[in-house]
Amino acid sequence: MIECYIQEPCVLGPFTTDADARIADFRKALPAGRARRLTAMAVLLSEVLRRLPHEEDEPVYFGSTYGDTPSLEKYLASFPHASPMSFQNSIHPGPLVQAFVARGRPVPAFLPFAGGREIIGSLLLSAMTASAATRLCIVAETQATWMTQASIASGATFALGFRMTEAPRNPRFRVVRASGNVEASSIARESGANEGTEGFFQAMAEEVEFRVHSEAYGDFRFQRCCPGPI
Repeated sequence: MIECYIQEPCVLGPFTTDADARIADFRKALPAGRARRLTAMAVLLSEVLRRLPHEEDEPVYFGSTYGDTPSLEKYLASFPHASPMSFQNSIHPGPLVQAFVARGRPVPAFLPFAGGREIIGSLLLSAMTASAATRLCIVAETQATWMTQASIASGATFALGFRMTEAPRNPRFRVVRASGNVEASSIARESGANEGTEGFFQAMAEEVEFRVHSEAYGDFRFQRCCPGPI
C-alpha cells in the first residue's frame, strides 16, 4: 500500500460558452508581451502556476488526453502551407512548456502523460512513487470546434492543479493506492462514474470522496481530510 496527501487543490472551470472570456481574464495577469504569444491552454496552465507556484526542486506531472486541440485545428487548417508555430503549439506538452517560459521558472523534472481510461492511474502512480518531497500535478483539457463535435477533443475547457506530499500539511485529501485486480478502469463517486481527465476533474471539483480504478495501475482511494471549498 502506498499513501500520500493532496494539498492546495486549484480548480479552474469547467468553461464552455464562457471559455474565451475567462481565458481573456487570465491573460491579463501575464506580462503583455508574453501573453500575446500564449495559446488559450497555455494561459489556463499559466494561471494554475500563478495560484500554485512550483518550487525549484519540485517535479511537475502533467496529464491531458487531447492536449491543445485548438492549436491542432489551426495547424490542420493551415495546409497546404503548414504553420510551424501551430505545429509547435499542438505538440502534447507544448502548452505547459509555454506556461513555464512565461512564468520564468526553472523545472527540475517535467513528466507529461497522455491517454484515455488509464491516464489518471498512470499519473498518480508515477507521482506517488517519486522521491521528491513535493510534486505538482496538473490535469487540463481545452474545448475545440469540429474536433469536439467529432468526439476527439474535450467538450469543455478546464484545469486542475494540486500539490502531492508524503507528510500531511493541512491536507485536503489522503490518497491510498492498493494493488490488486481491478475489473475495469473508471472513476467512481457518489454521483456516478466517468473515466479519464474529465471524470477526475469532476470528482475533485465536487469535493467528495471517490476512487480511481485502474486495470493497469491499481486502485486509488481519495479520502477527504478536512471540510471547505476547493
